[in-house]
Amino acid sequence: MKCPKCGKKLRISSKNPNYGLCDNCRKRYLLKDSKLDSLYDAQEKKDKIVRQNRGCALAMIIFVAVIALIIGIAVAFSGNDKSTEEPLSNSTTVDYNEVLQTQKTALDDLIEKYESGEESATTSAERLTGLADGIQNTIDMLNAENESEDLVSYATALKGIASHYSEYITTGDQSEMDDANALRESIE
Repeated sequence: MKCPKCGKKLRISSKNPNYGLCDNCRKRYLLKDSKLDSLYDAQEKKDKIVRQNRGCALAMIIFVAVIALIIGIAVAFSGNDKSTEEPLSNSTTVDYNEVLQTQKTALDDLIEKYESGEESATTSAERLTGLADGIQNTIDMLNAENESEDLVSYATALKGIASHYSEYITTGDQSEMDDANALRESIE
């Protein structure tokens, strides 16, 4: 059992085992005191929730880092090599196609995890929003590199699916789901 004031572990009193002593606060507490038990139980519940939230946050950070790494690799390989005078032929298109395919796979995976109940609504909505932001970065890169309108349109559709599906999960608005489904049909 922990001290309700400082949180340090109480030691059992040698004179009366019904009491716990806090060496830090120099106080004694009745161990069978229901107020003390409820404070301890509330603290345990709070600690458990904090541990769960840390796990979700860590998973989200890892997911965003992977997407950023993919985009960084795409940017690194799509730039012109200054040591050669030979222009790159279609290498950027292939790289962007791979990035977009990876993002589509991630999108399908997130939707599948939500629909199967493997992930909570809150987690799914947050991850879909994060993916939409990552896809927007890809769209910005496509526009900066003057890539084909087909790639930009495809990326914009992927972003729309992620955004609309996230809104559907958050609000329950059926029109958001209809918009997401219409975009899914347009790219298939």
